[in-house]
Amino acid sequence: MKPISLLNWIVAIVIIPLLLTHCKQPEHERIDVMTFNIRYDNPADGIFTWDKRKDMVFWTIKAYKPDVVGIQEALHGQVNELDSALSDYSWVGLGRDDGKENGEYVPLFYRKDRFAKVDEGHFWLSETPDTPGSMGWDAACTRMVTWVKLKEVNSGYAFFFFNTHFDHMGEEAKKQSALLLSEKIRNIARLQPLVITGDFNSNEDSEPYKILTRLFEDARDKAD
Repeated sequence: MKPISLLNWIVAIVIIPLLLTHCKQPEHERIDVMTFNIRYDNPADGIFTWDKRKDMVFWTIKAYKPDVVGIQEALHGQVNELDSALSDYSWVGLGRDDGKENGEYVPLFYRKDRFAKVDEGHFWLSETPDTPGSMGWDAACTRMVTWVKLKEVNSGYAFFFFNTHFDHMGEEAKKQSALLLSEKIRNIARLQPLVITGDFNSNEDSEPYKILTRLFEDARDKAD
């Protein structure tokens, strides 16, 4: 499965680093990545409510069998249902509104038979990124990033996995979020291998995309 195979209909992108690492890493098997904006549980969605969509969401993830999955717009109840349905996966994440259970998550799911969690963290896309629930610049909503460091059980190969959802309205917020995300990744992952997934609410001509691709490569161009 190509990491970008669902791009056309979930409107999200996967970004991989331009330079994975300068340090020697253990050999590892192929890692398949999925990014999936599942849309939040909105009772006003009529025939497209979560109860009517969730089986399709579960089926899609199970059918493609990605090793790691970045999810966007999941509310607490949806995360719990994903956890129950995806028994082969463990996950990390928390609600953006309070750093606990309120608001949308950007959770990361990973195959628990293949990877062990080494570390995890979260930050908010705002002028005060360490403050849970903080809203930045001209954003319409609170936005955040969840990340995890994983180690492949068999090989010991380690990499970072970042997942986010940029604001859908604020142009300055999207630009500043791209700058902040790039800075945080440099500080957290440094020169270690990493994958970024997200719904960036941006196209290839946008400033946020150009900022991110100064340091990272779009998997659309690199996936085999």
